[in-house]
Amino acid sequence: MDCRPPEWRRLSALNVSNKIMRVLNTAFLIVLLSACGSSSSNDDPPADVQVELDLPEDSAGNVDVEFDVGNEDLEIAEEDTKAPEAELEDDPLAAQCAAMCAKFVDCPLLTAELCSEKCLASPGEGCDFQCLSSFSESNTNNCSGVEWCLDMDLPGPDFKEGPYGNKYRDRAGPLVLATMAGTWSLEEEWTGNDSYIFFFTKQGLEYPEKLWAEDGLAAWMSGSPGNAHFFFLSYDENAAEVIAATQLKVAAVLGAMSETKQCHWNKRIHYVTQHPTTIEGWFKENLANKGVFALAVDRLQHIRQVGSMSSVLNNWQPSIANINYEVQFYNFEYERAQKLAAETVTEVVALDKFETGSITIDVEFPEKAVMAGFDTLVVELGEYCKDFDDDNCAEWDTGASLTVCHQKVVAENPYAETACQPKVTPEEGGEGTPAETKSCECKAPDGSVEASTHTCNGEGTGFGECSCPCKNEVARWITTYHREGRWLTDISPFLPNFNQGGTVRMSLSPGHKYVIDLKFRLSNTGKAEKPSELVYLYDGGGFNLNYNSKYEPKTVAIPADVKRVELVTLITGHGWGKELANCAEFCLHTHHFTINGKQYMRKHNDHYGPGKPTGCAKNVKNGVVPNQYGTWPLGRAGWCPGFDVKPWVKDVSSSIKAGEDATISYKGLFLGKDYEPKPSKDPNPQGFGANIWMNSWLVYYR
Repeated sequence: MDCRPPEWRRLSALNVSNKIMRVLNTAFLIVLLSACGSSSSNDDPPADVQVELDLPEDSAGNVDVEFDVGNEDLEIAEEDTKAPEAELEDDPLAAQCAAMCAKFVDCPLLTAELCSEKCLASPGEGCDFQCLSSFSESNTNNCSGVEWCLDMDLPGPDFKEGPYGNKYRDRAGPLVLATMAGTWSLEEEWTGNDSYIFFFTKQGLEYPEKLWAEDGLAAWMSGSPGNAHFFFLSYDENAAEVIAATQLKVAAVLGAMSETKQCHWNKRIHYVTQHPTTIEGWFKENLANKGVFALAVDRLQHIRQVGSMSSVLNNWQPSIANINYEVQFYNFEYERAQKLAAETVTEVVALDKFETGSITIDVEFPEKAVMAGFDTLVVELGEYCKDFDDDNCAEWDTGASLTVCHQKVVAENPYAETACQPKVTPEEGGEGTPAETKSCECKAPDGSVEASTHTCNGEGTGFGECSCPCKNEVARWITTYHREGRWLTDISPFLPNFNQGGTVRMSLSPGHKYVIDLKFRLSNTGKAEKPSELVYLYDGGGFNLNYNSKYEPKTVAIPADVKRVELVTLITGHGWGKELANCAEFCLHTHHFTINGKQYMRKHNDHYGPGKPTGCAKNVKNGVVPNQYGTWPLGRAGWCPGFDVKPWVKDVSSSIKAGEDATISYKGLFLGKDYEPKPSKDPNPQGFGANIWMNSWLVYYR
């Protein structure tokens, strides 16, 4: 029962000075003793007690306080003139808090007022006080450490309004859960900085029991990014009992951690006591669509499917520690979204949530004069599963690429119905007849014109279309194992393929059938020069002792007006399971370009570490799709499953003089030598031989 009058309840919530509060508290005690002895309503003072509250300010901003309690005069002690230091001496806790908070005066989030508030409020619980105590003992002002311990961060985006949904990638609506610590609300606890992960178990099932094993719990808590909340739920009828036992397991693991880490995680690990099917709203509806053992809401407030919690790194056994990759990826996606939102770009949409496999499309870019104002080009590829469900995505990783096509100079085929001589296959011992052809022309992406042909069809009733190639690769990706992916790749060196503007024909080979987003982001970032011309150099092929024999040195005439020259390559190694060295996916091969005597070497161990068990897992923070249903963590030669292939770009201007010839050569080596394949002692029937997928260019800047 609260016997205080409404005015006092409101007043007690005000942040007033200690001096005023001492005066008010004295008066309050008298009013309280009188009011509580009455049978009057709790919301009104008794009839024989009159309470008047008046807080006038003088010109200096000081507050005068007057009380009229009935007809009796209330004597108020003279103003306490003790210095603040004397007050602190009378209050050891306040003195200790003041000393600790003085260490953090320069912290961006932990203001002096907030520090004091947390310090004074927590000794009974010990958590925030321990954070401040631990970090104040350090010789350095560890602002990031103490703010992490206190669970502080800059405010992020507000909880968004609807429309809400219940399917993957829909916006998550309000969610209220009954936990061991009380009611928890997603909307009220939303920070915009955190991800929310929900784990489910069911007694008697091997998968969730292994998922929640104690060794996995320890790895999960020690390696998790700090900006996530985790919830434990049970599908069992006695869900509250199961979760109570889980809390004890987690507490035992937490007990081995430092007090500051315990403080941080105790605020972020929640134990849900109600059965998942009783949780109203999108949560219950999503689980009705598909029972799962993990579910998430990311920092963008989207409902997310969690991938495989089993990994090649732990012998395909489930481990809760793998969720840490998911949280890392949500952080990456959030930061990417913030960056994209801040950019000013011209966006060209080629495909928008269009379900397709390989496809050739005509895409409308700005006209040539407008294209001349752009110095940066980023391509966005989204490969989504149908209904955004991993079960509807392809099982295997494979290569995907985008090429820009030559286009017919004459759009209509003038020989489509002209009778002609078809190809005649030679009989044994005889001579055949080649198909009749007619000349035509193709316009290259840079605007130049190349000769080509129409070829007579098999029936001899007409000529086919002018044969214009799609050979100018501008982007490459490696698809995921059974998951979705979205990548944004800077392909600015390939702008010469788009500089003509207007209709650009391109061919997309997405690897498998997906629901595709394909978009282009054009911008001017103020670069000194712009790429204006591409000169093709070398491609790849089967990697063996004969690999280098086909590469002859090239002599390239460098135009006199060129300001800068780059060497640009797309190189990935493929082939595994057949050869002893496991080339060229998992072996360390290097690629050597020599320009006028100076060598430029591309070595893959600088990036994803071929053969390293976590070479790709360590790049989740850079955009590798995590928790795929395959060997995705393993490092590869120049690529990762579920990732874009970044162009390798080297400024070679120092090796080249404008207006003169440049001599260029190339070779690919394994451990410094020509690669000699040796058969594996235990070949994998699904494996295949070594191959280098490569394209390379000189790029001129003017």
